[in-house]
Amino acid sequence: MAASFPQGKLAVELDDKKKIKAFLRWFDPDLKRRAFFIEPEKVVCATTLLAVVPNSCCSSPQYLRIPQLFNHLKQRISRTHVWNEATQVVYEIRLPNTAEHGRLLSSAHSEEVLQLAKKMLRYYSLPDDVIEFDGTSRGATASFQEQFRIFNSAYLVFGPHGTGFSNIIWMRCDQPVAVIEFVCGAHSRNVRGCLRSGAGFATYWTLLGGAQWVRYFHVFVQDTSTEVNDFMEVDLLGFSMALRAALTNITVERQTLKKTTETERLEP
Repeated sequence: MAASFPQGKLAVELDDKKKIKAFLRWFDPDLKRRAFFIEPEKVVCATTLLAVVPNSCCSSPQYLRIPQLFNHLKQRISRTHVWNEATQVVYEIRLPNTAEHGRLLSSAHSEEVLQLAKKMLRYYSLPDDVIEFDGTSRGATASFQEQFRIFNSAYLVFGPHGTGFSNIIWMRCDQPVAVIEFVCGAHSRNVRGCLRSGAGFATYWTLLGGAQWVRYFHVFVQDTSTEVNDFMEVDLLGFSMALRAALTNITVERQTLKKTTETERLEP
């Protein structure tokens, strides 16, 4: 809508915490100026209505998570924000005081996951510095700009399924980048947050329309107890395999990109 209807008005229903207005002000000031915000349950009348739900694919708006829309969004991000060099690794973690739906790793197991990632980075002769992101910055909720900076600078992101993982939308699409998401499966039925769908497969790969700008890997988690609780453990062998595949792809693609760039420089 932003690109194809530059003069159009955008009606946006406010969320409970009214964060969407602040988000639009940061994300796209021009689009925010064209938007008007409506309290829930209010009715909007318009002389022209643009429906964005294709009859052929989606019976309801929540199914409108299709690659085409996310491709448009990535193009919009590249025009409205200055991109950073992808040089960082980010471990997205969930904390008991901020994660509402369980799916937590114990401190000891989280350290195991972190050390395995660092070991694999060293194996590929890459810096083993890893940013641990829990949604906060200097004791407060991280700003939109801070979240963008962290994830736009990342070439590898890993961590458990959760809202914080939506930040992979900011990762670059013109450099080799990869994502490893820890997801619920058949062996995590006693983990709170995995229960609602049993062995359901909730993943941001689906929520972001296939996330075509990254190489995507899934690693299953498993129960830590026969009783229902908030904690889970990552399949470390599966994580190791995913790291190898992700870092191999990144290394090879970087070499290819470097050769292509050098060849273009030599051409008259």
